[in-house]
Amino acid sequence: MEIYDFDVIIAGAGPSGCSTALSLANSELKIALIDKAIFPREKICGDGLTVDTQNQLKKLSPRLFEKIQSYQKRKIIQGCLITSTKGYKNYFEFSKGHQPYIIERALFDNELLMECKRHENIHVLEDTLLNDCIITDDDVTVTSSKGTFKSKMIVGADGVNSVIAKIINPNKAKQTLFGSSLRAYYSNVKDIEYQDAFEIHFLKDLIPGYFWIFPMFNNTYNVGIGMNNKIMKKRGIKLSDMFNDIVNNDPRFKERFKDANLEGGIKAFRIPAFNRYKKIYGKRVLLVGDSANIVDPLSGEGIANALRTGRFAGDHIKKCFAANNFSKDFNKSYYKRIKKVMFPELNRNFILAIFTSNEFFSNLALKNNSWLNKLMKSLAKRFI
Repeated sequence: MEIYDFDVIIAGAGPSGCSTALSLANSELKIALIDKAIFPREKICGDGLTVDTQNQLKKLSPRLFEKIQSYQKRKIIQGCLITSTKGYKNYFEFSKGHQPYIIERALFDNELLMECKRHENIHVLEDTLLNDCIITDDDVTVTSSKGTFKSKMIVGADGVNSVIAKIINPNKAKQTLFGSSLRAYYSNVKDIEYQDAFEIHFLKDLIPGYFWIFPMFNNTYNVGIGMNNKIMKKRGIKLSDMFNDIVNNDPRFKERFKDANLEGGIKAFRIPAFNRYKKIYGKRVLLVGDSANIVDPLSGEGIANALRTGRFAGDHIKKCFAANNFSKDFNKSYYKRIKKVMFPELNRNFILAIFTSNEFFSNLALKNNSWLNKLMKSLAKRFI
């Protein structure tokens, strides 16, 4: 097969990969952005774009930000309903101009990739399966289903099962901290108490996870559950059985879903939990987004941090080429920036996630207008 030369190879064209590429769009570097899928492709998640995600998108590409803001197939979220295991509940509204919204991930990710295709120095290669990657002192060699690529640097943006991450994290125990989730689309869900609002329900058997109902643009709902893998294994929980039991038998939801229509199947996906011990840099290599396990442990949201780490990676890569230095020691400054800017909040949210998912405290917080109640509201407004 023919050998193709690039300055930078980005493995994965999701939000973190596209963010890295767009951060290098105005450079003179020749970028290969490769992905095994053909876009638009399905991406299973909660479909929510937080205010933080919107802010990151605006920094990355003001043009794309404005396009998404006027996108017809988005649902602006007005508020959030949170309920506890004992049925205590609280609803709050998002202030105007600080509202998250729902947009199907297949559409959002495709818009990001289309933005990359507008730039001549970004070469998008879809339907390209990465087979192997060899990193030497001199260069990076990637073998794929479409040929062999060589570059000075590679960015691992290839998600939760990252091939690139395994190269610099050979110890499996340090790279496999996961949460598991199921997502389904339903129409004709009844008894929507608050229109255009997120619903987050803490259920006794699901703690420390939660059950969600998110409204979509076309009068359908993104419905799902999520839980930590270790807890699932410890309790012997099968997530699909729990999901079906909630929508069919739980007294709080069975009537709401009695006449609901399942649009497509129930899909599973994994969330790479925040892991402060994972290596996210090495000689000629950086990890971004889910590959770097940079997912908010409080909300489970990963798009904002995917865009943020992509921007940071792009900034650092420019420095590498300016200094002609691609060493592990030089690349450590990328990690230091993430540690300084992102780790304080991620570490704090890790602790807060334990607190807010505790059955006793969540019930106490939602029972009355206490300081715990105010804390839960402020946390939700900040991270949803």
